[in-house]
Amino acid sequence: MRIAATICAGLVMASVGSTPAYADIAGRYETVDDDAIMEMELTVEADEHGNVRTQMARLGSYYLLTNGEFYQVMAGKDGPLVIRLADLMAVQQELAEKFFADRPEAWEEPTETFAAMDKQTVGGRVGTGYGIVNEDNPEPQYALLVISDDPQLAPLGQALANSNEAMANSMSGWGAMGTVLRMMNDEMVAVMRKGAPLRMMSIELTDVSLDPIPAERFSLPAEPMTIEQIRAQFSPNVDAPPTLPPRED
Repeated sequence: MRIAATICAGLVMASVGSTPAYADIAGRYETVDDDAIMEMELTVEADEHGNVRTQMARLGSYYLLTNGEFYQVMAGKDGPLVIRLADLMAVQQELAEKFFADRPEAWEEPTETFAAMDKQTVGGRVGTGYGIVNEDNPEPQYALLVISDDPQLAPLGQALANSNEAMANSMSGWGAMGTVLRMMNDEMVAVMRKGAPLRMMSIELTDVSLDPIPAERFSLPAEPMTIEQIRAQFSPNVDAPPTLPPRED
């Protein structure tokens, strides 16, 4: 399912749009099922100014939405590397121009959307389930999202929705593919703005903190790389072509 794939792609991502003011909040989402295909852990932190920090466990990078810009921060040889996601997506689009060209025959408009289901209990909290429906399946079969209407938890939904919006915005130059991903993403964002996700596919909200979060958690640890520096990172190494055995006739 294309929307399900978009959820996976966008879980670690925060929005450049305006966000209502709220107190600091942090949440941890974890895989709790013993028979899950893979284990995941996602932490989300948001402050009263609408800044967001998201990070997957055991990965050497995290994402920041700060001052209206979305960044990836990763470990480098000489210290942290900061990349503005819009610049990274622009460079990747340059390198794969043919693949991301506007090809409507390859990237069809999605027909899936989310529909509300019954109330569900996740970790002792009650929320509304939302599953995918389309032309072939008019009734949702499984709740990919469970959304709480608890106003105290609502900022978590705003932060995750904003993350996915920022990711989609950065792909605006990817032609028809970018348009399709944005349309699928908008469906998910609309559901997340209803409240805090209690479950997203295989991960569930397990911990919540309303303690103040230090401002430095949302500060860039270094100056962002320029787009020229990003291009250099992705440039092929023409000085060291691969050594291959002679072709056999």
